[in-house]
Amino acid sequence: EYFSGLKTGQMKILREEFAGTFWNESINDENFPGADANVSIEGVRPVKIGKAFTREEGIAVLKAMTPPMKPARLDKCIRWCAANKEYQRTHWMLCLAQSWVGADDVGCLVYFDGDTQYRYADLNDVARRWGASREVLAEQE
Repeated sequence: EYFSGLKTGQMKILREEFAGTFWNESINDENFPGADANVSIEGVRPVKIGKAFTREEGIAVLKAMTPPMKPARLDKCIRWCAANKEYQRTHWMLCLAQSWVGADDVGCLVYFDGDTQYRYADLNDVARRWGASREVLAEQE
């Protein structure tokens, strides 16, 4: 019922706004439904967890913060990276709010990274443990 009212083509619009060098083709409306290309990114910010973490551990750390935080939705993460290109080029950031299971039965999260010339939106194994230098795009609960 929730998905019946969604607009199609939102991820394509977000992809154009992101204007990065690499965009994984599996980051689309079918695999990651619910995107809104006009969503506000007010209050979204990168948060360092401060230690190696899994998805569940990262979400628990965010909830325990004062004030409590939660992972930002994927559409907010994409728009935040589009608005903060230079930061996104130099920081490895995760979107923990949504995942997708591919044909190989591996769950995937979207992550963003880059360097001085390139910007990426790609997928990584949801079961992975990420290093302390990784950041999570989050917002207040």
